[in-house]
Amino acid sequence: MPDQSSAERHSVRMARKKLAVDAAIAAAEREHGVFLVNTGNGKGKSSAAFGLVARAIGHGQRVAVVQLVKGRTDTGEEGFFRCFPDHVDWHVMGEGFTWETQDRELDAKAAQAAWKVARRYLAEFAGWISTRRCKRSLRVHHSSIWSSPVVQRPKR
Repeated sequence: MPDQSSAERHSVRMARKKLAVDAAIAAAEREHGVFLVNTGNGKGKSSAAFGLVARAIGHGQRVAVVQLVKGRTDTGEEGFFRCFPDHVDWHVMGEGFTWETQDRELDAKAAQAAWKVARRYLAEFAGWISTRRCKRSLRVHHSSIWSSPVVQRPKR
């Protein structure tokens, strides 16, 4: 029996993949939300997040943005998304760059205040998203915030 051509093998793989994807979509029983924390050095975190906000608005979904900012200046993104008050709740929080504030207690309080606002939205969509997984993710990626004597870990 001759070997299948590359195109034929690709076609078989894609047909198999389509069956698996279609089955997963059909098996989905509920809608669920997304909790996104963008962290890391360098640029691109806000741009990535705002792209997802735009995508959600395009699908008629509601979005809450709780943004810890580097400094308090109005941004074009904020101005644009505030044009969609029925779809976006926007919260600008924080005291600026931590190396500028030089105040660990102030920075920790700002992070705690932002988390309090975010928790309000998470509670609103209880059942759509696991707040336990959100807390675990924040602890893993931002352990210094939760270990500060000023900020208490959320109760489980």
